[in-house]
Amino acid sequence: MRIAVYTNILRVRVLARRCAANMEEPEVRVCAVDGMDRWEEMRAVADLHLFLWMGTGLDNDFLKQASRDLQKRRMLHLIVVDNAEHDKVTYGFSEEQIQLTWAYFRYDGEENMCNLFRWLGRAFGGLSCTAEPPAPLAWNGVYHPAWAGDPEDIVGYLGAHYVEGRPTVGVIFYRSEWITGDFTYHTALIRAIEAEGMNAVTVFSNAYRDERVESPTLMEAIEKYFFAGMERPTSMSSSAR
Repeated sequence: MRIAVYTNILRVRVLARRCAANMEEPEVRVCAVDGMDRWEEMRAVADLHLFLWMGTGLDNDFLKQASRDLQKRRMLHLIVVDNAEHDKVTYGFSEEQIQLTWAYFRYDGEENMCNLFRWLGRAFGGLSCTAEPPAPLAWNGVYHPAWAGDPEDIVGYLGAHYVEGRPTVGVIFYRSEWITGDFTYHTALIRAIEAEGMNAVTVFSNAYRDERVESPTLMEAIEKYFFAGMERPTSMSSSAR
């Protein structure tokens, strides 16, 4: 079975290509697109077309062209994108299968990506490959190069890396960066903060709640890690993509 994956997310493209390179079946081709491409030029020869997209609905010509063409041809496809309630984003997927695809994608990580491809091959191509169900990863947590404990254990972290009386600097970074595992700039920033005699509480988090996978909000992460054991401040503001 041949699966074509189209994505405008660099990190997803890297993960998907890594999975495809180490997988005998199904055959997966990963196409880098940005929404400005012409569908007829980017369309791959495949039995199933999967779009893993950052955006809102069918908000560009590429997705609109792809949707119209694939619907007309009655080809298996699913466009995984937020806020597409009124758009035609699939053909051949049941609601349960859509939700399962969302879980693999939103939980994130290489293992979930590889198992998504295996599951698609088994469910739609009749392949004999075994796919593990979606595996939840931490939605938020604390990072420090010398902290090997549970990232969600803020009490344990503060017990090991908090010095009473010192100023404390809180830093927020994207959960996707924690999943990727490249902490080059995070570590440099933490070391610089500590070199100035301050505590560092560096937290990764997703940005918003997704009811489909019950993910928490950024504000919940702020309250959990930056105000542990304290009353919530009466006025707070935050911004995230």
